[in-house]
Amino acid sequence: MESSVRPKRRYTTEGVAGTHGSNQPLWGAPIRWFVRHTWEPYVDAPYRRITVERLKQLVEGAKEILDVGCGDGAIGAQLMEAHGGLKATGIEIVDSPGALIPTKQYDGKRIPFPDESFDLVMATDVLHHTPDIPAMLKEMARVSKRYVLVKDHTVYGFFSRAWISLIDFATNVPFGIHCEYNYPSLETWRRYMDEVGLAIEREELLDIGPGTRFHPIFLLVKKNACG
Repeated sequence: MESSVRPKRRYTTEGVAGTHGSNQPLWGAPIRWFVRHTWEPYVDAPYRRITVERLKQLVEGAKEILDVGCGDGAIGAQLMEAHGGLKATGIEIVDSPGALIPTKQYDGKRIPFPDESFDLVMATDVLHHTPDIPAMLKEMARVSKRYVLVKDHTVYGFFSRAWISLIDFATNVPFGIHCEYNYPSLETWRRYMDEVGLAIEREELLDIGPGTRFHPIFLLVKKNACG
């Protein structure tokens, strides 16, 4: 069965710790060098720190969370450190023996947990790697008791799509990772969420400076859990 979620690079808040990609193209060597020595320390690491700090606030009150596409589990580990008693579990489409949180491998389509297994299910910069975002949102809602948390990308037209796509290409494809370039508009994100039975409790743009408008965060609640 072909996975609908593509492998993503493995992050810590200090930058990229490794990669899930294979068969890294020879032509990508200079781009990999540039990413590792300039983009990661000066752009990506600060962005990751800001992202994690905001997520710490949004998951407050949850006891058990699932991190979809968790990479090396660094985000989940930091959330547990920030909130005593919080238990974070991750899923990835590849085996992750060195992950910092308990992690299950899955097929990229069906989340391997029963309905309503977690207080909150989150995906951080993951859903744009799948061709079927509503299907993954529906699965995330299925295994959540109440909340779904999504941090991802959005675009506002041709030029912003081209810019985000270029960054996605440079930081993934040379590392052997396929990109879907699936960046919904804010209106489309909202429609997807509504279609799968998720209501927006909080919507904001991650405050990272000039690129803020491209990085929405949605705290969602299952409609059948409202009230």
